[in-house]
Amino acid sequence: MNILPILKLRYFRQLYYFAQLKRHQWLEEKDLVRIQEKKLRSLINHVYHNVPYYRDLFDSVNVRAEDIKHLSDLKKIPFLTKEIVRKNYPEKIVANGIDITKCHTSSTTGSSGVPLRISSGAKDHDFRYALALFIWFELGLRLKDKFVTIQHKGYQTDNNILFRKTGIFNWEN
Repeated sequence: MNILPILKLRYFRQLYYFAQLKRHQWLEEKDLVRIQEKKLRSLINHVYHNVPYYRDLFDSVNVRAEDIKHLSDLKKIPFLTKEIVRKNYPEKIVANGIDITKCHTSSTTGSSGVPLRISSGAKDHDFRYALALFIWFELGLRLKDKFVTIQHKGYQTDNNILFRKTGIFNWEN
């Protein structure tokens, strides 16, 4: 399998997310709220139609996806707890059509009791990566700076392949 097209897609997606973070950084509060509410409506519509747990939850409290339009409408939805996730994972909590075997699955340490399993897709990973880069740049990191990351060995990524080959950031894992 040729991984290059996949890596290119991921890099472009990360670059897009990074640019989006930079563009939104200094927006007025009203503009940020407008963006958040647009994304909220999209998310609510998606989970209602694709995640069995949320469809059941919304139906049980007589809330339709269209009822959630503003951030203040979130109070209409009961809180999601770790126990609910544990009980419904993955059958009812993972969106229909998602192949869980293609997701990155990790778990919390369980310091407050039982560990919680968490799955995320490539887009989620790419956004978190772009967010980390955004934060590092805002803290003053430059492209040729050297730094070391210390992380759990289970969290290795394809992202640092490009950096190692180009000398950008001089990654040391």
